[in-house]
Amino acid sequence: MQVVTNLNLDGLDRVYVCAAVSPNRVFFTHCALHLKKSGAVVPRIKLVEVGPSRDLVTRRHRLSEDSLRKESMKTTLEKAKKKVGSVALPYKAKGVKRKCREAKLKHGTIELSEEKKQKLDSDSE
Repeated sequence: MQVVTNLNLDGLDRVYVCAAVSPNRVFFTHCALHLKKSGAVVPRIKLVEVGPSRDLVTRRHRLSEDSLRKESMKTTLEKAKKKVGSVALPYKAKGVKRKCREAKLKHGTIELSEEKKQKLDSDSE
C-alpha cells in the first residue's frame, strides 16, 4: 500500500465515494469535483453527484449448501427454437418459407396466382 502525501487538485475531475453506513451496508456514488475559492492556499472542494449511486447490502455471510448451489447454477443445454406460425425453425432458416410453400403446393392446400405458377414452373425446368 502506498501513502500519498501531496495531491494536485487541479488534476482531479471525478471521484468515487464509498461510505460504510452500517456493518452490512456500503454506499457508492460517483461525484464531480468543483473547486471554489477560499482564503487559504488549499481551495474549497464541493462534491456534486453526477452519476449512478449504489447501495450495497450484504445479506449472506456463509456459503450455501453444495446441492442448493448446484441447483441454482443449472443452465439449459438446449437452445430455444424460433417458431414461425406452427413450424419450428432451425437456427439456419434460409429457404424455409419457400420449402413450406412448396410442401403446401404438393398437398394442394394453397392456391397461387398464374404469375407465381409460371415462375415456379420455369424454376423447376
